Amino acid sequence: MDAEILDKMPPADVDAERQIIGSIFLLPDVIDDVSLVVSKADFYDARSGIMFELLQQMHNDQRRIDVKLFIAAAKKAGVWEKIPAELDASHVAECVQSVQTAAHAKYYAELVRDAAIKRELKHVGTMIVQAGQDERVEATDAMNRSEQMVLEIRDRRGAMTSNSVDVGTILGDAMETLDKRASGQIKPGLETTFPGLDELIGFRGSELIILAARPSMGKTALALNIAAGVAGYYQNPVMMFSLEMNSASVGERLLSSGAEIDGSRMRSGNLSLDDRRRLVEYCADLSKAKLTIDDSFRMTVQDIAAVCRRHKRRHGLSLVIVDYLQLIQAENPRDQREQQVSRISSRLKGVARELDVPVLCLCQLNRQVESAKDNRPRLSHLRESGAIEQDADVVAFVHRPEYFMSDPKEKLEARGKAEIYVEKNRNGRTGMVPLLWHDRIVTFSSALPENYEHSFDAYNESAEV
Repeated sequence: MDAEILDKMPPADVDAERQIIGSIFLLPDVIDDVSLVVSKADFYDARSGIMFELLQQMHNDQRRIDVKLFIAAAKKAGVWEKIPAELDASHVAECVQSVQTAAHAKYYAELVRDAAIKRELKHVGTMIVQAGQDERVEATDAMNRSEQMVLEIRDRRGAMTSNSVDVGTILGDAMETLDKRASGQIKPGLETTFPGLDELIGFRGSELIILAARPSMGKTALALNIAAGVAGYYQNPVMMFSLEMNSASVGERLLSSGAEIDGSRMRSGNLSLDDRRRLVEYCADLSKAKLTIDDSFRMTVQDIAAVCRRHKRRHGLSLVIVDYLQLIQAENPRDQREQQVSRISSRLKGVARELDVPVLCLCQLNRQVESAKDNRPRLSHLRESGAIEQDADVVAFVHRPEYFMSDPKEKLEARGKAEIYVEKNRNGRTGMVPLLWHDRIVTFSSALPENYEHSFDAYNESAEV
């Protein structure tokens, strides 16, 4: 049965293709509507495809279109000689005479598009069958590649669709959303257990949020704190990709910070009865959290997107966390590293938009931070690609002044203090959120002493201005 399906003629609607060409000759302006639905590659009849492309070019150049002018343009462009001989004046005339009105051009275009999609699906199906029979291909690789090929068809087709909406509709939707926020029906953004970050960053759907720092600054710890708060305290589903640590290490970090037990005692196993009691109690609470960890070592953005799609279908999804960007595998290892990172950041933004959830992606900073005057991270310190800053909606930095201080007195004064700088915020203000860093249990908290909180008033006021 499978062989019979694959051996059948590819799906096509040659008559509808001719109707499109004829409609354009009758009313050239319909090409603007048709071009949003089909392209030259969608035509099964090569002659109609070549005609459509030339008609598009003539229309874009604001040239008049009729049969005689079209033939002259085709000969001048060298198209007339490169195509099959049966494309002559009689064939052009046949296309024109095949339609009575141009009113249905878009409908014909949809028929042609649907047939083209089915041809693409048939081609992909053949490749999937071949992969399924190839013993050299791992089953997981074959499955991921198959899903990617199908999704690529959808992505290409989605790119041709116009999302134009009149401003009245947009403003009406915006006012409705504002009313719902004011009445408490919807939240302005995802809530974490860090009110300062919630207010400044927002954690809104479809946003790519970059959290960057040098190694040992605590970016993974902060990401785990956020994940535990969102999935545990607020019971919103979170998907976390840990590309650096395995799931066992992530579990230990979560238990150490949540149960407030020294990490060194956790690693040595030297735990008191009180430690064990707190571990059992916190473990029981956290096990109810809607948190899923994927510690797959080699993952591309396509792999991440596929896992997230399945998770959203089955369990829902409120937040995606990726630790960290530079460990995501490039699709083409032969590309320059800057191009690879640029493509990765762009596609992570695409994942956020597609799933309509915030994507929190951790990122490494280059060594220039350590030679900066105040060691404070800035946008120029993002490692390997300026495209990260361009694609991100929010860029925040984790900074602990104590780490860079050599004077014992200054180091003591700065001990336990942390600063989260929001240097880019596409939909809000920038500024700084002070936190406390608990080195013993590798975690952050927002329970700040009053004097420390006030010390940042001047910075936040200047940031607002």
